[in-house]
Amino acid sequence: MELDAIAVVVIGGASLPGGRGGIYGALCGALIIGMVTHILGLRNVGSNAQLMLKAVIIVLSVAAQRTRPRS
Repeated sequence: MELDAIAVVVIGGASLPGGRGGIYGALCGALIIGMVTHILGLRNVGSNAQLMLKAVIIVLSVAAQRTRPRS
């Protein structure tokens, strides 16, 4: 559950090293992670593979935040 919570806020736009995020971003992140989890469950993807995919999503989100110019 902790990985899901981290994924939700990172996808929602909150910065891991510190920063601000919004409720709408967190809601969008929760919807995205919920849909990914649901689709993978329907496809009978194993739980370990689901965890690895969520970790990849977190890494890509953090990498995208690093390349975005700061305002």
